[in-house]
Amino acid sequence: MELYQEIVDNNGEALRKIPDHLLTAKLCRAAVRQNANAILYVPERFMTYKLCLAAVQQDGYAIKHIQSTHCTEKLCYEAVRHSGCALEYVPP
Repeated sequence: MELYQEIVDNNGEALRKIPDHLLTAKLCRAAVRQNANAILYVPERFMTYKLCLAAVQQDGYAIKHIQSTHCTEKLCYEAVRHSGCALEYVPP
C-alpha cells in the first residue's frame, strides 16, 4: 500500500491505474490533493462532499468531473470563486 501512496502523492491521476480492490479513501484523498482532476477516477463509494470541495478549491474546473448529485450550492460557489469560468459547468 505504501507504494501506491507514494505514487499518488507524486501523480494524482495515477489513481486510475490502481486496481479497484486496492483503492482506499486515504489514497483517493491524496490523489485529489495532488491533482484535482483525479476526482474523475474516485469511485462513488469514496466520493464525499469534503473530497469534492477539496477538488474545486484546488481547481474550480474540477466541478466538471463531479456528478450533479454532489453539487451543492456551496460547492458550486467555491468552484466559481476559484475559477470564474467554471460557471459553465455548474448544473442548473
